Amino acid sequence: MSGIINATNLEVANIKDSTGTNTAMTIASDGGVSGIATTKTEVATTSGTFKDITVPSTAKIIYVGVMGFSQSGSTANYEVQLGTSSGIVTSGYQSTALYLGGGFNSGGANVTTTDSFAFGHNVGVGSAVYGLMTIASMGGNQYCFSSNVKIGAYINWGAGYVSLGGAATTVRIQTDSGQTLDAGAFNVTYVE
Repeated sequence: MSGIINATNLEVANIKDSTGTNTAMTIASDGGVSGIATTKTEVATTSGTFKDITVPSTAKIIYVGVMGFSQSGSTANYEVQLGTSSGIVTSGYQSTALYLGGGFNSGGANVTTTDSFAFGHNVGVGSAVYGLMTIASMGGNQYCFSSNVKIGAYINWGAGYVSLGGAATTVRIQTDSGQTLDAGAFNVTYVE
């Protein structure tokens, strides 16, 4: 079926793809639409030791962008933690981050963490971070993580997995040892 529908009131629960078999978007009884991306309000990372952004428990894909994220303490690893309705989850992660660049032809270094998703390894004071992280629900409160960020002349990659006791409702960004944040911002876009 193709064409234009002209109506004053249109009542639908699901909008199907072109084959008519897969739901592309769902419209809830309260008018909420799922299946499209929602971008939250950007949060400055210029003070404090961490910043949080909440997401709905129905989020299936969470994109986390960092724009000039930095800290004023000492060399640190940068990380993301997820929270549920019970609070921030600080264990059970399987995560590794590594860097390459800055004149290295091979090698680099890495960090493995169990308390967070690592996205920046061995980051120096005042080094601004730019890039994107993706957190995807695998069903059953299981989440996979990947990241690609630029830090100075280096590229950092991260990957990981965590099984939570409930659906993710919070994304927290911080360093691994509580340094004070001093520049930049982060934001979240999610798809339900």
